[in-house]
Amino acid sequence: VRTSGKSKDLDALAVGVGPGAFTGVRLSVAVAQGLSIGSQFPVIPVTSLDAMALQFVEHYQTPQNTTFTMALDARMGEVYWARYQRKQTQPNPLHSIQLTVPAEIPDNGEDLIAGNALAEYTDYFANHFVGRQFDAQLVPNALSILELAKARYQAGQVISVEQLEPLYIRNKVALTTQERNDAASRAPTGHLLG
Repeated sequence: VRTSGKSKDLDALAVGVGPGAFTGVRLSVAVAQGLSIGSQFPVIPVTSLDAMALQFVEHYQTPQNTTFTMALDARMGEVYWARYQRKQTQPNPLHSIQLTVPAEIPDNGEDLIAGNALAEYTDYFANHFVGRQFDAQLVPNALSILELAKARYQAGQVISVEQLEPLYIRNKVALTTQERNDAASRAPTGHLLG
C-alpha cells in the first residue's frame, strides 16, 4: 500500500493485540477490523511481548537456545512478562504472557531479561537478574510486529477478522484506595504505583 497506495496489493493485516494500554490495544484492533471487514483480508495478531522478544533476538547476538524474559511495565505495580527461547532467528514463547508483581517473575539464575519494566522497577531489579539485564527501554514497535507477521503469514498462521480479539491480561484498569495501599505494601521500595 505504501508504494502503490492500493489496498488490493495487500495480502493480510498485521495487528498488535496487546497487552498494553487499553485504549491503544482497542484502537489497534478496531482499525484492523475496520480495514479487514470490507476487504476480507486475513489478519495476523502479534502480542506486545512477542514483538519485544524479536527485537531482543535481532539486536543481541545470544547463542541458540538462550532463554530470556521480556518484561513490560503494566502499571499498577505489575509487569506483563513471558519467557522465550531463541530458535534460529525467532523468539519461541515458552508459556503464555503472565501478569504479576515484579517479585513473582522467576529468576533461575540463567535467564537474560529485557524490557521497560527494568527501568520502572529499578529497586527490585538491582538485586535480581544481576548481570543479565539488557535494554531497559525496550518496548514493542511496529517494525517488529510487521516482521513477526511476515513470518507467520508465510507459515499460514492467519485468522479471520471475526476471530481477532484484543489480548487483555488484566480486566481492571483502576485500583480502589484499599487495593492501592495493599499493592504499595507489596511493591519494591521506591516504586511509585501508576
